[in-house]
Amino acid sequence: EYVASASVLAAIGALEAQSLAPATPLYDPNTNFDRIRHGPGWVPWAPVLEALDRVGAPPVSRPPPPAPTGVVVKP
Repeated sequence: EYVASASVLAAIGALEAQSLAPATPLYDPNTNFDRIRHGPGWVPWAPVLEALDRVGAPPVSRPPPPAPTGVVVKP
């Protein structure tokens, strides 16, 4: 019954956690962002320090492109 309900709700684009389990709390991306961004370990000056760290860091080297494979056409 649950699988059939989920299949029907998914088919009409209305599959949400609240449809299957009404007691489930809704996910709020803004609340999650605030929790992560302003949680323990975060300080207001962290973005400034990250930018300063990038200024003094050595340049990031990119790996060389992979060698071509397959048929080689000579000019």
